[in-house]
Amino acid sequence: MTEPSPEQPDSKNNSRLTVIALAIAVGISLFLVFKEKPKPDKVAVSLPEFSESAKLGQKVFNRACAKCHGINAGGGEKAPSLISKAYAPGSHADGAIYFAITRGVRRHHWNLGNMPAQPKIKPDEIKALTAFIRETQKANGIYKPKPKAP
Repeated sequence: MTEPSPEQPDSKNNSRLTVIALAIAVGISLFLVFKEKPKPDKVAVSLPEFSESAKLGQKVFNRACAKCHGINAGGGEKAPSLISKAYAPGSHADGAIYFAITRGVRRHHWNLGNMPAQPKIKPDEIKALTAFIRETQKANGIYKPKPKAP
């Protein structure tokens, strides 16, 4: 048997390298798929004295959203706490809450899956729900509203 010339690579070595590279790629893929996905912390939520709108929003939230986001938005098994800087007005404006409820939203902060649209929540309830989230965020030091200019 003759040895391969430098111009002709050894096909057995190439096959072995291909199999090794493929095995490594499969191993990395399996690790990424099956590794434990990080979950956001649940938050102990302090509740303020709510405005009338936020009181209605709290009822709507605990009826329609708490099964995923936890009671009073403290976080749950399926969805994160909304009492987080990640969801403060500077990061997610009030319109983002509206669109998340009416259209749903793809996962973007946590590995908890997508949020489906919530068609049972009426438009007037969304405004109250937003007031509840913002007033609860403010009471928990998530943000401080900017003072209005004189």
